[in-house]
Amino acid sequence: MKSFLIEANMITPDHITFECPFCWSKYKQNGEPYKTAKHHLHTHGNDSKTNENRITYRSPHCHRPEYDEVIIDITDNTIRKGF
Repeated sequence: MKSFLIEANMITPDHITFECPFCWSKYKQNGEPYKTAKHHLHTHGNDSKTNENRITYRSPHCHRPEYDEVIIDITDNTIRKGF
């Protein structure tokens, strides 16, 4: 199983959000991202409903056949909202 590690941007009692290094907000017809495109944010459920630092595992939203899971690292840098 191949996975990639990503730091969470934000955590709420219900969700964990991170900026995907592979997905973009806007693509050209040929599939390339525009120069002004931003990385897409993916949101996953916060299964423990806590704001503690931890590592959690999820299936990726993006269709990257080389990755089976996302390892989301919730750190001191992660923004906490709603706790």
